[in-house]
Amino acid sequence: MLEAVKMLEQPPPGPDDLRELPPRGWRGMSPRQFWGMCVVGGVVLLLAPMVAAPMILRSSKAAARTETINNAKQLGLALLEFERDFGTYPSDKTIAAVIKATGATLDYTDGSSNAMFRQLIAYGIQSEDIFYCLHPEGTVRPDNDIFGRDALEAREVGFSYVVGLKTSGDPDTPVLLTPMKTTSYDRCWREKEYRESAVVLWLDHSVSLAPVRPLDDKAVNSGGVPILDAAQPYFGGKWPDIRHPKMGP
Repeated sequence: MLEAVKMLEQPPPGPDDLRELPPRGWRGMSPRQFWGMCVVGGVVLLLAPMVAAPMILRSSKAAARTETINNAKQLGLALLEFERDFGTYPSDKTIAAVIKATGATLDYTDGSSNAMFRQLIAYGIQSEDIFYCLHPEGTVRPDNDIFGRDALEAREVGFSYVVGLKTSGDPDTPVLLTPMKTTSYDRCWREKEYRESAVVLWLDHSVSLAPVRPLDDKAVNSGGVPILDAAQPYFGGKWPDIRHPKMGP
């Protein structure tokens, strides 16, 4: 009882005693602490995108490269299935047999890899997705309309194709390459997404990266020799028939 009376008799706190009171900022913080936290939070928000952006970019490039490699492998399997029925990979010589066997009257003769690959569509491939890959000249994801003139339209294909091959040939022969310059014969783009290399499907159905030589933008083997050179043993002194994807209208 005496202690209660003593407490009632104590005067209200003066200016010096206010420093002893609990802070009144957000959730018990003093104003100085609160604004300090705001400054720190602002700095974190500014720095976070700068730190995350390179990681996201690297992840995006890796995803594009992985998709291209996977699609090249799937396309290689489709070529293998086609050969089992027609004796060779799609070429100008197999067009008549494909039309006779399937009745599909697509455009097989516009000189592009799209035209060659339409033989696979006629043969039974139901999705255009495996023909797509990121290409610096502007590929677009296929709409999977595989009928008539809509089958493998311009920009839906990203792979260049070496015509006239079959699995009995030299396993080191390149079959598909990307990204190639469609206005050249055998030159490639040096893209960071592909580690400045060309993605190559070989006749043994393996897929690897062939470095693109800065001197002339040609994909080369481990010995520095262009893989599309007629001097390569697998071409027997003849320049290969290369069909590029259609990028124009």
